[in-house]
Amino acid sequence: MRNIDKQQIIIIVVAVISLGGFGVLRYRPLAAKTRSIKAARAQFLTGDEKVKTQARQLPILNAKMEQKKKQIGDYDRKIPFGRRFASLYDEITAVMKKHNLSEQLIQPGRETVGEEISSIPITINCSGGLKDIFEFFRSIESFDRLIRIEDIEMVSELDQDIVAVKAGAIVYYRRQSSTGQENKI
Repeated sequence: MRNIDKQQIIIIVVAVISLGGFGVLRYRPLAAKTRSIKAARAQFLTGDEKVKTQARQLPILNAKMEQKKKQIGDYDRKIPFGRRFASLYDEITAVMKKHNLSEQLIQPGRETVGEEISSIPITINCSGGLKDIFEFFRSIESFDRLIRIEDIEMVSELDQDIVAVKAGAIVYYRRQSSTGQENKI
């Protein structure tokens, strides 16, 4: 074998140091930067996929929101500020007359006062034909005011086509503040 001279050893050492320097000073920082870029890209793609999934769900959520709006209806209009029971009683009486119901009686019960929404029970008594009674209750359903019918008691004479009805209902309203301004719900 041949002896390696000093010059060749120096060249080999310089080459090894150059390669080591390149590895330490250039390759490792670039490799670390590449890894961090790949991780950021993967995170971006995951986030992008999540956004795409949520974007696909938007029409479904919008449809659900529209459905809820239809279920709620005109809440502000159906539960007015203040009692306004005189006009409600007049409206119920007018509907009773329209459907040819007799022995009309509307009695308020004891009012329940809440922080924002209050209610008052009413008892409705009348008599008439069965078809007229059902049409009367259908008409109450279409009122601009929320009225919840809780119970209905019907009594019929065997020899007559007349039905006596006693119904319990709840009427709701929103309270007004002491300054006269409307409460926001």
